[in-house]
This record gives sequence, C-alpha cells and structure tokens, in this order.
Amino acid sequence: MFGAFFFLRFESANIYPYEHSSDILLNTFHEDDTVKHSLVDVQNKSQSLLFKYTLHKEIKEPFAGIYFHQAQKDSFFDFSSFNQIKIYIKSKKGKRIPFYLTLNESSFTTPNEVFSNLPLFCIINYTKEGWYVLDKNDFEIPSWWLRDYGLKKSEVFDIDYSRVNYLMLYSCQILSPGITDEIEIKSIQFCNSNTKLYFGFIFFICLFNLVYFLFYKNKKKIVIPYVIQEVEEKKSFKNNQTQIIVDLIAQNYALNDLSMDWIYQKTKIPKREIGNIFKNQFNTSFKEYLNLIRLTESKRLLKETSLSISEIAYLVGYNNVTHFNRVFKEKIGISPSEFKEK
Repeated sequence: MFGAFFFLRFESANIYPYEHSSDILLNTFHEDDTVKHSLVDVQNKSQSLLFKYTLHKEIKEPFAGIYFHQAQKDSFFDFSSFNQIKIYIKSKKGKRIPFYLTLNESSFTTPNEVFSNLPLFCIINYTKEGWYVLDKNDFEIPSWWLRDYGLKKSEVFDIDYSRVNYLMLYSCQILSPGITDEIEIKSIQFCNSNTKLYFGFIFFICLFNLVYFLFYKNKKKIVIPYVIQEVEEKKSFKNNQTQIIVDLIAQNYALNDLSMDWIYQKTKIPKREIGNIFKNQFNTSFKEYLNLIRLTESKRLLKETSLSISEIAYLVGYNNVTHFNRVFKEKIGISPSEFKEK
C-alpha cells in the first residue's frame, strides 16, 4: 500500500538564489526606444534582488522588467519535468505582476530575434509578501504574439518546456506611469505539485482501510455450532449452569474426547446434574445434543469448503470416519457425500 507514496515527486530546481552565480545572467529590459523609455534597475542585496522601475508617462504602453537566462550559449532552463513555478516576492505598490517564460521553439524561433521566441505568461495577483505558485497549466500565450504570427491557440501544441531561454518578471500592469515601484525577489524555483497524487494516495489508503474493516477487521469469530432450534436465545434459566455447559460445548465440540466427564472436570458440575439439564431443558441427552452440534457444523463445511469428508469428520470431533458417516446418515437421512453433491 505504502509503495504508492513513492510516486510522489519532491524535486525542485532553484533559479534564484543561484546555486552557481556564474551560470545564470540577470539583466533588465524596457520599451524599444533609445530616447524615451521607462526607468528600470535591479540590485543584488545580501539575500534578495531588488527590482525598481518607474514607467514613462509619455509612452502609450510602457513596461519594464528583469530577466534571467543561461550564461552559456545555446543552454536552456529545463521546465519539462516540473508543473509549477514558485516565487517569493514582496511588492511595494504593484498588485498585478506578469511573469513570463519564453521558449526556443524550432517552429517559430529565429536566431537573434528575441520576440520570435514563444512567450507564455501568468499573472501574479499580489496581496502580501510571501510565496506565489504559478501552475504550468495556467500559463497562456499572449494574444499579441498570436496576432503577429497569425495563429490560434489551438494551433500551438506539443510545447517543448525543456528549452526555456528567458524567465521574466514584468512591471505591474495597473500601476500608473510616473510612480516608482519596488519588487523584492527572494526566491524563484521550478517544482512539482503533488496535490492530486497526494489526495489520490490518501483516497487509496482510506479505501484500503474501509475494505479491510468491512471484510477482515469486522469479521467476528462465530462460535460453531449454532444454537439448536429447541433453545430460544433469550430464554432465561433458573441458574447459569445451563449457559455455562452450552457455551463450553459450543467452544470445544471439535475435541474428540468431549464428554460429561470432561465437562465435570472443567466445571465441577456433577454428571447427574449435567444429564438432568439436557433432559429437562432440551428434551434430549448430552450425546444427542453433541452430535447435533457436530452435524450442524459438518453440513456447513460440506457445502462451503472443498475439504474431504474425512477431514471434516476430524474437524468436527469425530475420530472415526465410518462412525461419522453412520451418524450423519442416521440423523440427516443421506450420506455426507450425497449431501455434498446436492
């Protein structure tokens, strides 16, 4: 059962803080205008990055941001084996912050043309400092890119997430130009969400326990034989001797040496009294009562198991198969083999 636990995936990959700072480059970007553009800066603090920007007032759609990319040429971030990006940020004023991935897709990407990379974005709806989780399935292709390439979303599929060349954090979409904002970044990492697997695992455990409880744990040990028809379950006796003797037989009928003498040794109830109990309470003898108990159980075993007749005879307390066959036919009317085949 617990083997299912090992299907859960716990690995992660840090983008920032860097494992090796020389492997990843960090830079800023803004509108493609050499004269007028938004102000942007990024500072390395002791345990975080501080992204500062002021959007230009005279640009129709101003933007700014920072990006990470691999230092080595033709090297990529591999996001293929992960399903989430986690980012820890603290924003001063921004509330709606886009996060982008761009991918080097052979169908679209042209060398040295940044905008030919396939972009995917997800919005961070900022409320307070802390972790924000971006699911892979929540990333979308921006409409402007689809429009430029004359494509529909349905026409872009089988995305290769092993070739991520840029990770970008943009300026807030709803912040007015001219206002300076600061976004502090403490961590960015690729990771896996095990929520579905985890709940599937928990469901499996609950189901297993339910089945176990219903079919194993909840099974009660039934003392064979069953109470004979002449004895009513709720009948009260003048003393508890009758109940003691009946229970003792029910629990030990399989002993081939079970007798009134054996019961006397266990209970110290005189044999004469034992005989009178069966005569007065059940209108039968001790021997007849014991045979009825043993035959009741033997009939169940003949119908419900594949045990041989000799095995059943010994299991219910007979040490002689011939004697068992004779008693069975005398009391039931047919032989054990005929009863089994009915």
